[in-house]
Amino acid sequence: AYLQKNLARTLGDLRRVEAELAALRASVTMRVGRAVVDVARSPRTGIPKLPGRLREAWRSHRTTRKREGAPVGIRARPAQPRRTFDLPLPVPPHDKPTGRLPRCLRIDVPDSLYVARVLQSKGLRTYEPDMLAWFLALGDTARPGAVWDVGANIGIYGLLARIYSGREVVGFEPTPEVAAWARRIAADNDLSYRLEQLAVGETESTATLFLSDRTDSSNSLAKGFRKSSHDVEVLVESLDRYAALTGGQAAILKIDTETTEHLVLRGARRILAEHRPWVFCEVLANREPARRLTEVMRGTGYRYYQLTSESSLVEQDEITGDPRNKFPNYLLAPVEPDRETVAAARAWRTAVTACATPTRHHQQ
Repeated sequence: AYLQKNLARTLGDLRRVEAELAALRASVTMRVGRAVVDVARSPRTGIPKLPGRLREAWRSHRTTRKREGAPVGIRARPAQPRRTFDLPLPVPPHDKPTGRLPRCLRIDVPDSLYVARVLQSKGLRTYEPDMLAWFLALGDTARPGAVWDVGANIGIYGLLARIYSGREVVGFEPTPEVAAWARRIAADNDLSYRLEQLAVGETESTATLFLSDRTDSSNSLAKGFRKSSHDVEVLVESLDRYAALTGGQAAILKIDTETTEHLVLRGARRILAEHRPWVFCEVLANREPARRLTEVMRGTGYRYYQLTSESSLVEQDEITGDPRNKFPNYLLAPVEPDRETVAAARAWRTAVTACATPTRHHQQ
């Protein structure tokens, strides 16, 4: 019995490693494919750059650096205390056939990851419940198409979309260590989705991702957004270009990139015009997106709704954010939400706020 228990644990670890490797290869393949496409389009300029771009594709996910020090390998860091708990999930408020749904998500990550700490403290019922309600409602009612989560962190939104909507899910998370743990959580829960280790912006490039000293959820391409002693070079892709390269089509788009959301939307002009996805966007008051997003979205025909604790949406003429940052999230809607979607959002909010609080006895 002891040997069988150890064998089962080892096989489970192997399955998780295989899933992580498959996801990593998919992400690297995307980078390599992009380099090859550029060579085909412009051989004279693309061929000299190809070796360096291929080396960067393989190495960029493994290293971070301290500004005044040498590179530090992610996997070479000392072992950290773990945070292990089961996150209770909402009971769907509809009677649509959804198959056998999990009752909880198993979260087993380092204690340092901010989103995991928040989720273990009070669960989903206090973790952006208004945005979660509309996100899950649109998973039920939006036209067919994928869910794209830009700034996925450990992937909670993507996992919920996989569980409840059955849609294709693509997550974008540039922080190497956070992306690795997002893949691990998905593998631990047998929920596969594509996680691209990419930053998203206006154009294709490479850029410096500033790693916040305070919390991994505040890592940003915007220098000075948070105090940062470390950074990492990352690949940046626009959503329009990503869609063209992969053939993907988003019906729901969630953007949380710590003050570069306006650049993400500038790089998604064709998607907004042709595919008309529903867009969830964080808008921090007195930051660059709050000054630029209305200009970016002008002429698209989208309507702006601030997501608050009220049962109905609050439509705004401009995207300005909340001065207190209590309700920073907006729904940018291609059309006015119909009664079915509004009713679904109210029902999902009730379901989300009814979620139990995770127990703390699993923490290591």
